[in-house]
Amino acid sequence: MKKNILKYFFLSIGGVICMLLFIVWTIFPPRDFEINLDTGKLYNHYVYMEMDEHVVAYKRVHTILYVQGECGFWIINLKKKEFKLLNMQLDNADLKSLTQMTHRPENNNELYHTIKLRQERYKDSLTIFNNLDQLSLKERKIYDELQNGKGEGVKIVIPNKNAQGGITDKSEQWGPYQQPLEYMFDEQ
Repeated sequence: MKKNILKYFFLSIGGVICMLLFIVWTIFPPRDFEINLDTGKLYNHYVYMEMDEHVVAYKRVHTILYVQGECGFWIINLKKKEFKLLNMQLDNADLKSLTQMTHRPENNNELYHTIKLRQERYKDSLTIFNNLDQLSLKERKIYDELQNGKGEGVKIVIPNKNAQGGITDKSEQWGPYQQPLEYMFDEQ
């Protein structure tokens, strides 16, 4: 009799813990990437860093997120956490110093330094290039769609100038808890 009481006691404690975890996950779901539609900022919560401060347009195709922002055209593999960044304002010397992680003190370009911070943070998972020819046909098509703001699935971001930042209801979030089946079965 005493064993049965202990057994039910521990089962009920386990059930309560599982229910609490479910409630916490439902209210505060973990996420990897977020575009705050109030501020126009792209966050990478996986490394706790702002990726781009001024997102203009974006499109998600399966587990690939395409973003046009201040830093350039981002191609983010949400599943593998690999990033590509196309910025045609970078010259070849800038690109070389970014990829070799060397410093160019003569470069006072704010955008260069912003991208350099991203490169230092992401290291080998970020590929930076400055030529449209390095995009695949599919990536080039989506790049054109985002530049024009037209196309199936393209979403335009118009930031609210009075926004304070932080997590709001006006955000898009991506991660394994938001799209679990896509993360488990998508082969892209």
